[in-house]
Amino acid sequence: MAASPSSSAPPPHPLDMIQESTTLDELLAILREGFTPQSVEKYGAQRCADFLPSIAAGNLLLLPFPDTAGTWNEVSQKIQFVDATADALRNSFEAFPFLYVKKQDTLPIFFRQLLAILVTLERWLLKDDVEVQPGLPSPAALKHKLWLLVSDIFRQSILEIHLRDDQDTTYDAYDGFIGSIIEFSENLGPVAPPLPYPLTITWFCQGPVQKDPRKFYLQSAVDIPQLIGPTIEHLLLLLFEAAPHHYILETHRSSLLGSLKCFFDFCLTSSCFPDPNLRCHYLLQTFKLCRQLIPLSNDAPTVLTLHNYIGTRLFEGRMDGDIYSDVYNLDETLEEYLKSSLKIVPTRSLIIQAIQTLILPDFAQQDNGPGATVCSLVPYSTPMLNAPQSLATHYLKRCTSDADDDTLLFIQNELAQSSSAEAAALLVDLQKPAKKSSATQPSATQPIPGRLNMKDHIWRREMKTLVSNIISPDPVSWMDDESRPNESPFMRTVLNDVSDRFSRPLERIDPESRIKLAQDIAKLPCLLTLCSGENCLLFRKVDGFHMAHLYVPVLVSLLRGERDEVTYAVKRHVYKAMRSILGHRTEEDPGLDIMGIIFQGLGDMDRSIRLQAGIALGAVLEVYALNISPSPGDDEVLQQLFHRIFRHIENHPGPVKETMIVSLGKIGKIPQDRILCRVICVLFAQLGRPARGPALKGVVSNQIISMAHHHKKKTPYALILPYLEKVAILIVDHMCTQPEIVEDACQLMQVSSNNFLSITLPKTLPPVLVRCDAKTLDMLARHLDKEQHELFVGEGMHLHLAPIFLLKTPEETNKSIDFILGILNQATSIVIDLRQVLPGCTTPLLTEIIVEMGDINPNKAGLARSAIQKVETALKTGHCSQLHQASDPGAFLSAQMLGIMSRIIDMLQDVHGKKSVLAKQKIIRSLGELVLLIGPSIHGVGSQIMATFQTMISVPELSAVTVESWNKFVTTLRPVDLGPYLGATCAAFVSAWPTLPDDSREIVYQTLHFTFSNNIPALRQHLNEIVDLSVVDRLAPIQLKINRARSQTKPEDILYPLLARCSSNNVNVATLSLAELRRFMQSEHRSYLQSSASGDVFEPIIGRVLSVLYKAACRDGDGTENLRLIAYECIGVLGAVDPYRFEMEHSETDMVLMKNFTEEGETMAFVLHLIQDLLVDAFRSTSDIKYQTNLAYPIQELLKHCGFSSDLVNSGRSAPLKIRNRWNTLSKDVLDVVTPLLEGRFAFNHTSTLKIVVPVYPTQSTYREWLQLWVTHLISKASGSDAKKIFSVFLSVVRSKDVVVAKHLLPHLVLNVLLSGKPEDSDEIRAEINAVLKDQADPESTSTTDKKLLSAQAIFALLDHLNRWARFMRRDMGEKKSGSKRARAGHIIHEGEEQLVRLDSILSNIDQNMMANAAFQCKAYARSLMSFEQQILTLQQTKGADLQEYYDKVHEIYSHLDEPDGMEGISPLILSPSLEHQIREHESTDEDVHGVEGEGGGDDAAEAGERGDAMNVD
Repeated sequence: MAASPSSSAPPPHPLDMIQESTTLDELLAILREGFTPQSVEKYGAQRCADFLPSIAAGNLLLLPFPDTAGTWNEVSQKIQFVDATADALRNSFEAFPFLYVKKQDTLPIFFRQLLAILVTLERWLLKDDVEVQPGLPSPAALKHKLWLLVSDIFRQSILEIHLRDDQDTTYDAYDGFIGSIIEFSENLGPVAPPLPYPLTITWFCQGPVQKDPRKFYLQSAVDIPQLIGPTIEHLLLLLFEAAPHHYILETHRSSLLGSLKCFFDFCLTSSCFPDPNLRCHYLLQTFKLCRQLIPLSNDAPTVLTLHNYIGTRLFEGRMDGDIYSDVYNLDETLEEYLKSSLKIVPTRSLIIQAIQTLILPDFAQQDNGPGATVCSLVPYSTPMLNAPQSLATHYLKRCTSDADDDTLLFIQNELAQSSSAEAAALLVDLQKPAKKSSATQPSATQPIPGRLNMKDHIWRREMKTLVSNIISPDPVSWMDDESRPNESPFMRTVLNDVSDRFSRPLERIDPESRIKLAQDIAKLPCLLTLCSGENCLLFRKVDGFHMAHLYVPVLVSLLRGERDEVTYAVKRHVYKAMRSILGHRTEEDPGLDIMGIIFQGLGDMDRSIRLQAGIALGAVLEVYALNISPSPGDDEVLQQLFHRIFRHIENHPGPVKETMIVSLGKIGKIPQDRILCRVICVLFAQLGRPARGPALKGVVSNQIISMAHHHKKKTPYALILPYLEKVAILIVDHMCTQPEIVEDACQLMQVSSNNFLSITLPKTLPPVLVRCDAKTLDMLARHLDKEQHELFVGEGMHLHLAPIFLLKTPEETNKSIDFILGILNQATSIVIDLRQVLPGCTTPLLTEIIVEMGDINPNKAGLARSAIQKVETALKTGHCSQLHQASDPGAFLSAQMLGIMSRIIDMLQDVHGKKSVLAKQKIIRSLGELVLLIGPSIHGVGSQIMATFQTMISVPELSAVTVESWNKFVTTLRPVDLGPYLGATCAAFVSAWPTLPDDSREIVYQTLHFTFSNNIPALRQHLNEIVDLSVVDRLAPIQLKINRARSQTKPEDILYPLLARCSSNNVNVATLSLAELRRFMQSEHRSYLQSSASGDVFEPIIGRVLSVLYKAACRDGDGTENLRLIAYECIGVLGAVDPYRFEMEHSETDMVLMKNFTEEGETMAFVLHLIQDLLVDAFRSTSDIKYQTNLAYPIQELLKHCGFSSDLVNSGRSAPLKIRNRWNTLSKDVLDVVTPLLEGRFAFNHTSTLKIVVPVYPTQSTYREWLQLWVTHLISKASGSDAKKIFSVFLSVVRSKDVVVAKHLLPHLVLNVLLSGKPEDSDEIRAEINAVLKDQADPESTSTTDKKLLSAQAIFALLDHLNRWARFMRRDMGEKKSGSKRARAGHIIHEGEEQLVRLDSILSNIDQNMMANAAFQCKAYARSLMSFEQQILTLQQTKGADLQEYYDKVHEIYSHLDEPDGMEGISPLILSPSLEHQIREHESTDEDVHGVEGEGGGDDAAEAGERGDAMNVD
């Protein structure tokens, strides 16, 4: 039809421009352009659809076979045409759903063409070496796309056959196509005449066969499987998946199953397959297809029979050795089949073959004597020697569960003759008392509560009698002596007979007969499963066939009839029977017919019938409760059911309402949260209605109180609390129509209405604003005595705006926004739009929206992405009318990322209110979605994300979602950005592995496999940071890749990076690395360490190892106990090494502030030192998200102190050269962490009013508590403006779990207070030091060993820092005195002397004897010796001083230091040696006699002797 000349005529379609001269490339471009969603919208769906017949008539959907086409890439143009045509069809159908009706003649053509390509792709998928060039779909990807398309075409075509009258053409097309395939497969049977090769197959042709390229040529029988196998497979899946219940296709389903059997039998003929691997492939595919059809067919007998046939024949082929090549996957599938609950019919011949497989290796080496059994007479050359014994074992185990006594005895006798381990293990299993019991076949001997204790023959008799009574006068013809309880085939046969019997009209029978029939029906489900009726849910078959609908005919027949026949008593017994029927059903949804019968009873005039119907409804929900999942689909089912319940209450009179409420009270006792929540909501909806009177309100209250008692809740409010949000929303939604509902509900919950509405306002107000409900908003404002705008303006405004931005369309959002702005503009004199509203709550608003991206419902997650665009648009324009399609959410969110991450972390820590496990799972999922949305630039907040993941993976309920989001984080980052986080990631995965579910473990493997398969070169510099993954067997292959990339061949190449990992601040990394070091020392490289720790001088590596181990043993904090224990073990493995033969490594990273914060350069250097050497490392390595947030604040404030701002990283902005140079001194790793904090808005409010008692040490029970509290106190005493600013920012950190920061700050704080603080502050410091030292030697001390030791070490480190400052100051003063005479220099010297005097006065007032004894108790013998020597030298100046005690102590210290020369030098000074002294002398003399001459430290010994001699000044 010609186009109208109207000006509104659509533009010409690109397909109109196709001419004879059009090239293939141009045609492909036109095809892609003409059917995009935009083109369909532009040119009209109808116009695009008009071209489909032309496409169907062409040869665009055509793909050659691999044996004729060469490689996949060589036919790229044809692949692109197929891909583009599939996209065109998909876009057309999505844009124009009615196209399925309009193009009914064309769809079968497309169906055949697409199916032909799918068959061809199966051949491509058999090739192992298919290379795919970039931009070209792989065979698997193309198959997936075409399968979805052909499924839709077939489904819609069949649906239209059912709906339309002119169905003949379409049906004939499919019927002829499927029929030709069925007819061909019948010729594959063993009795069919041989086919005349070569054959031409024309199933997929659509025109003259001579010119159609879709014809297949079969040269011989070898070509048949590659054609018929995939064709039957695709057709069966279409019939069972796309149209599972269509009555027109029922005959085709059965016939195609027969075709599948013929094809399987054909494949069993080995002569048809020159390649045994290909034959095994098709046999396995046939078996898998049959297993795949079982759940799709509701266990249809035909499918089950075929499945059992194929499984048995395959097992037989394996036992015979006929199937022998490439059988690993086949054996695995057969084992699954033998372990399944599906019924297997054993045969005596297969049992014998299985036994032979187990015992044949024994008999093959024996002579066959006269007493040889059947099994022992098998010749040695039998192919069964190649059959797997595991298959035989599984088969025999399965057979013995159903075998009779004779068969069991036969199996046991044969197995007893074998000495193989497999036969012996199986024989032990068979001889166990419970050998006949199984999960799916109840045994009368099993002590299960509620099970009928009935022998099998008695059960068969009772079953036959019961069924005869039910289906009378029809006879029972199916009874089998082999039938047993709870077997699906037998149960299906029984119920089918019952259903068939009552599908005919029921004759007129009296009420007594109906009651007897109803009672028999009630017994039937229980007797079928040997259930006593006490708890039917325990005996229901979880994976059985759908059975509830088979009871419908008898139930309908019993309830249908005249009033004198169907009495109230009859109905009561029918609904009692339904309780048993529904409790034993296997399916969740009982069907519309059953639900109709239940709701009919719920509306009956008789109360007892209504109550019985309510019990049946409870049985429906009990099964729902057992299988309910978090999926949106399950929520939808429950929502629909409870909506029907609510409407039933609304539409019926008072008596029906009362019994329905009572029934809901019983349903509310089901232990399932979602069901209980909906019951409570329906009950609360009945309040606040004066027309229903106080009696009905009383019934509601009684039921809620009864449910609270049942669930062990003290009050109704405690019962309702977990669901308070939904209940509150319901109450507020009904405020206008049910004005008394608020008071009634609050009276029941025993709370005031004002408190209830105030507490729940953040949840109840958003729905009111979304629907622009001015009346409800006004009622809320009056209840709370506030203005309307005051309800939503304030800190929680983001909570009210988020649901509005999450609406589906910008129009809906604008409507609600205009409603809010209207209220705001009424309350103020200025005009307000979103540009004034959003800036104050942008970050929390975006956070709420981003959290919705983690919803398990993909539709809600999609709305969240749109909501972010709405917020961006609103900030720019003040409204959400037109979204910017080209906007980059990553760029928009980048400015808010730090605040968003901070709020997400607060949510996970319950800062903004307690969050449920489901809510936290949603938040963690949203992090993964946020990573995908932002892309690689998310690395700016990578440290925060890593800390979050490391914390949450240790929570069992959150570990699975954490792993999923972590996978997205790792696979999104660029390798250069991922490197710094890789070590902590691997350590967290390995540490959490034992507690992870199997699915999460697989994700972990795939994550690491992806990382180390694709990015090894880019990650090479970070490979040494990765812990040993081989401790997890699943991750061992990945560790091999890492080891090859490291190229570490020498032990020292392995040890140095390992020691670096052991020193990591990350507890997971350090703990796993220490365990790796232990393995290194114990087994892998023991000889290397032994050789390094031998000789006069040890290798430097020994000092490095001990330095690392001692530091690890001294670590303190949560989670470090195991780390310390491993460090102790490693020290023990290394042994007692001579300290004089190696040097301990000591890395001093601390600095001494000589100017006490009075010089800018020194102060800035100190601040940069704190950022680089202390805070950034702790920030990156911590796995505690709360601690990381606390660290972010001091980093942010110290950056400001240095003058750093975002101008340094934003292009187009200038910064002073001095500050930029200072910024450039920071390393890249540091910059990655601190750059996002340049615009940080972290705030810390220190409101502690804790009164600190000085000294602090005696008041605290642990080292950590003492150090944290003392440092907090010292921060308040800091002197000088810069010092106060710098130290005060650490108040958010020093009281955290870790004491690293507090310990680092302590010497700087003490030095600052001593040099420029108040005298009383100095006295407090001296008192604190003395308290710690005194406690070391106090025999009555109650302090723990750890507290005493670690506190003393902290004090010793503090004193060393003070002495180092004094030493540096004396040196500087000496240099200044000799080098300058200026007045300024004199002033500096004078000021330095004053500070030195103050410090010396403090140090000199510390009791040296107490210091010496404390050091001795801490085994710091060198420090103790120095203190005792100073005391001796001082006392020697005093006449009459008794030095004997000091000399003896020095002698003891020398013995501990293993200094025999020192002991010899001090011994003459001791006038009355004690017994202990003499023992030490003899031990020293004995060691000296047996020592090796020249070994040890000769110079050190001489020096020690000189020290001893020097003490004798007389």
